[in-house]
Amino acid sequence: MKTSCQWFAVLWVGVSSVAFAQRPELTPATPEATCEVTPDVRVTTLAGHPFSVEPTGVYTLTRAVSHVQMRVGMSEGAGAPILAAVAFKHRESGCLISVDATGVQYGSKLDCEDGEIQVTTTKALVIIRTPDQDVITVTRPATPMGPLSLRITVAAKGSFRSTMGLCGPYTNPPAKGLVWTGTRVEKDVHLYARRWRVADEVTSRESSLFFQLGEAQKRARGE
Repeated sequence: MKTSCQWFAVLWVGVSSVAFAQRPELTPATPEATCEVTPDVRVTTLAGHPFSVEPTGVYTLTRAVSHVQMRVGMSEGAGAPILAAVAFKHRESGCLISVDATGVQYGSKLDCEDGEIQVTTTKALVIIRTPDQDVITVTRPATPMGPLSLRITVAAKGSFRSTMGLCGPYTNPPAKGLVWTGTRVEKDVHLYARRWRVADEVTSRESSLFFQLGEAQKRARGE
């Protein structure tokens, strides 16, 4: 394991209300997700806009699912893939996401309801096996120009009724996109997330972002 691991936390915010209107069965009656953060967490949107986080706070995330961000790249000289992912506790179960520092294979057995996620990398392919038993294959570029980033859902399957941000309403225009920490949290996952719990999950296969990712890739290939 690397002496200094890079952790990225990605929160996906904002599935459009139109989509939920079309799929009312995906909206639980009383959904809730809470998380506690410690100081010095800086969050930005994908567009680069800042979003302030109070030094310490318990905040409600709605219409949100938690993600692991995997970065699949090439190590200098060796040509072996490099994988980095978020580590956090989920549903107070104590299960953590970790990364094999060799980058040859990534696997995380979650001792909670999400099951097992396996990602196997070769020189040409990245193969992801999801808790829904979907298999997603990503072709690696022959000559990588930069890292290939994959965002993979590992936690909440819930769909939530209203959009709230960290410690209050999130009102920036990019609120329907992803947010992530702008700082690199190393070694101790508790620097970022101490507690994560989700109630009233949605188990519909179509609500899985794994499934949605696979469908998006099929559409991109014209299938």
